[in-house]
Amino acid sequence: MLLQGMCDHEGLFSDIFVGFPGSVHDARVYQHSSIGRLGRVVIPTPYYVLADAAYPLSAYCLTPYRSHAEFIHSESNYNKRHAKSRLSMSFHSSFCAVRWLMINENLIDFSLCVLCCCSVLLCCAVAVLG
Repeated sequence: MLLQGMCDHEGLFSDIFVGFPGSVHDARVYQHSSIGRLGRVVIPTPYYVLADAAYPLSAYCLTPYRSHAEFIHSESNYNKRHAKSRLSMSFHSSFCAVRWLMINENLIDFSLCVLCCCSVLLCCAVAVLG
């Protein structure tokens, strides 16, 4: 089951979308999520979403440059900074994935269980941050 999560610079989830099977492409999940459908309504200016190359580039969703024959230094530099900025979210999604491996997938509503786990993680993070 796929989870699309968006977190802020402190690693706190601000949006969660879950429910598609793992075989669905990230771009399709994005199109059905609130971020993909509502865009700037959900992401106020001057904030942006940093996404991987599977997501579409837009006014509020920044993706890395795709490799090509004439890759210039500024594009490479942007990609390095983009990847470094996304490390926090990658850590949090890996953290969640490891814990979800322990959950029995025979639950009646697995997506609800995933949302509950995200809520618990958010509460724990808020408690730790004060």
